[in-house]
Amino acid sequence: NRVKTDENLTSLTKEVEKLQTANEQLLQNNEVLRKELKSLSETLTGLQLSSKPTSTFTPPPPPPLPPSVPPTSTIPPPPPPPMPGILAPPPPPMPSLFPNTPKTPSFTPNTSNSTRKCSTPLTEGRPCITVDDLLKVTLKKAPQNSK
Repeated sequence: NRVKTDENLTSLTKEVEKLQTANEQLLQNNEVLRKELKSLSETLTGLQLSSKPTSTFTPPPPPPLPPSVPPTSTIPPPPPPPMPGILAPPPPPMPSLFPNTPKTPSFTPNTSNSTRKCSTPLTEGRPCITVDDLLKVTLKKAPQNSK
């Protein structure tokens, strides 16, 4: 039992060392990305200032970059927030899949010859179905009849 415990401890120690190495690499990559983001932000600000000198709108300054975290820390820093000036505006909402079409006055449904078997009206009181509604639906495979 002692041997098994020692093997587990050795295995866990190696895993922790791998995680520490990966964490150090992530911190180094994070620092490189911070510098690149700062450079891009400065370039973007310079381009905005040079291309629109008469504009009255000034973009908000980029958020200050948090100080660099030393590699000995075990908790990685949170990712920087996205820059609000760079993101594209959200797409316009999708139109309804079933637009309301006016009924033609020449068509009058004959209820006595109708082949419908339910008494629910077709359009009265039903909400419009949106794309979001359709995306929420989980489709299930129909049961197969075995003969």
